[in-house]
Amino acid sequence: MNYGRFPLSTIRLSSRKRKQLLNTGQDVGGKPESLYKYDRIGNRLRKRTLSKEGIKMNETTASQNIVIRTGRGLTIAGTRITLYSIMDYVKQEWPPKLIKDLFDLTDQQISGVLAYIEANRDQVESEYQIVLQKAEKNRRYWTEYNREHLEKVAAMPHKPEHEEIWKKLRARQAKLETT
Repeated sequence: MNYGRFPLSTIRLSSRKRKQLLNTGQDVGGKPESLYKYDRIGNRLRKRTLSKEGIKMNETTASQNIVIRTGRGLTIAGTRITLYSIMDYVKQEWPPKLIKDLFDLTDQQISGVLAYIEANRDQVESEYQIVLQKAEKNRRYWTEYNREHLEKVAAMPHKPEHEEIWKKLRARQAKLETT
């Protein structure tokens, strides 16, 4: 029985097959060339990719499996992280290790994402610019929408118990303006 490339959450296993997988961690199909193996972690199954007869995928194939297109745009498979979020940090020339740690990605995911970005630089860059334009348009809309409310809040008198804090704040602002 071969389940192909479907995530474990979409696979319906018979109770007998589930027990077999939980107890033994066998290959799903019982075939040595199966691409997936399930390991037992507590009561849960974890899907692990195996290399097929020692043949490794090239970097482009691996990155295509890591980067998928969803309704949100180009996304890292198994996460809700878009490539556009990663691009913000790539543009600022952050090291891959820091990006990986920031987004809690695996080494395979970050290398696949960076390989995909390099292989499809023009496409990713053009989509990234569109995303930035939409974000700026959205920011301007909400700034204008909230402008009146923010002006009302700024015009409100300060509470008497906060007056000392406001004096310190004004003194700090004056000091910063003179420097």
